[in-house]
Amino acid sequence: MLFISCFSAITYADDQPLSLNVHANIINNSCKVTVSGSGSLDLGKESKAGIEAANSVTDYIGGGKTFSITVSECSSFTGGSLSKLHFGFSPQTGEFPTQTSQVFINESSPQAGGASGVGLVIFSEQQMANVLDTSGHSDVAFEVTPDSYLSSFCFFCALTKN
Repeated sequence: MLFISCFSAITYADDQPLSLNVHANIINNSCKVTVSGSGSLDLGKESKAGIEAANSVTDYIGGGKTFSITVSECSSFTGGSLSKLHFGFSPQTGEFPTQTSQVFINESSPQAGGASGVGLVIFSEQQMANVLDTSGHSDVAFEVTPDSYLSSFCFFCALTKN
């Protein structure tokens, strides 16, 4: 299983980019796992007014971006059959906004230049679903076969109100 920890440093646009750093913790892995962009995703710049104009967590700020996680160079599987590939996502601090457990909280405080009231949402593009369930747990499972698991899995990330 692959656990993805998201660290979000979201700042107001005074020439500072919004960024998402992805850290992977690979458990019992016999495959090479890579995240596109070396794990960094530039979400562009947004003004404070643009962030405040969003009405709810379903209003994405700035359009969002896609990233992929690629599985390759796996050692051969012996015994049993491969049927699912699991990805898990969690906030680096383990904290969620009080209003929802499906948004990754901004972990850069306003005192450090971070924006308040904004977070990140991540969706599996193949499943068209948030990677976090309503309780904040994550188990994104993809049906695979021993012949089809070497692939890239696409995700969508966007800023949202929290």
